[in-house]
Amino acid sequence: MRSLGLLILRVFLGGIMMAHGSQKVFGAFEGPGMEGFTETTRKLNLEPAEILGPVGAYSELLGGLSILLGLFTPAGALAIINTMSVAIWKVHAKNGFWNNKRGYEFNALIAASAAALILTGPGKVSVDGLIFGSGEDK
Repeated sequence: MRSLGLLILRVFLGGIMMAHGSQKVFGAFEGPGMEGFTETTRKLNLEPAEILGPVGAYSELLGGLSILLGLFTPAGALAIINTMSVAIWKVHAKNGFWNNKRGYEFNALIAASAAALILTGPGKVSVDGLIFGSGEDK
């Protein structure tokens, strides 16, 4: 049952992060695309924006893919934690906790979920589980 729970967590967390990254990288789902996200990065005084914009966008997209597949899960989870930490710091913290006021509630949940995957591993039903083994599954 543990691996099923981890699979559910990975599918939703990874899928959501891939969708968010797709908005930034490809302009999917009415997103800004890379040019728009790089400009947002610049407005947040994150320089050099030409580097940090794509790094953030691809961290969400590829970090999400990593989590979804359970492939190099700790690295993907760290990428997600990093982008959510920056989002909290530069955008959401000043608005307080609650998401309905553009606070950091959602970002904190994403970061905590990614941290949980680092601590537990991705489970047996993952590429990491197939390659490296998943340890004891309860």
